[in-house]
Amino acid sequence: MDENKTAVTEALGAEVIEQIKAELREELKAEMVAEVAASQPKSRKTKVSGETKAQIERSNEKVPYMLPIIDGEPEEVNVTVNGKTLQILRGEQVMIPRMYAEVLDNQVAQARFFRKFQKEMQNQVTEID
Repeated sequence: MDENKTAVTEALGAEVIEQIKAELREELKAEMVAEVAASQPKSRKTKVSGETKAQIERSNEKVPYMLPIIDGEPEEVNVTVNGKTLQILRGEQVMIPRMYAEVLDNQVAQARFFRKFQKEMQNQVTEID
């Protein structure tokens, strides 16, 4: 085996062999990088939701927010977006990412609608009796 290696080395020259080795190393490196990239999970935020980079930046932008104090409601409110939870104290202005503010706005609107609906249903029941 060593005799064959020596013969090939003499025939091609050490310089050519080193060049071939370098090319093979680069090819293997590129293949390994591609395999690692393919095995990495895709970013769920952009892949699943289809959001653009600008939309993601906007939703992470901090905005001032204050939750109203409501009798009978807890003083602290937990809000979860995409598996991340934020705790907010009612009646204090805080800076939170816009995505949390939008969820909280929707929650407050739904709570108001539900309370209004409850009162209307109570009034109808009272009128029927």
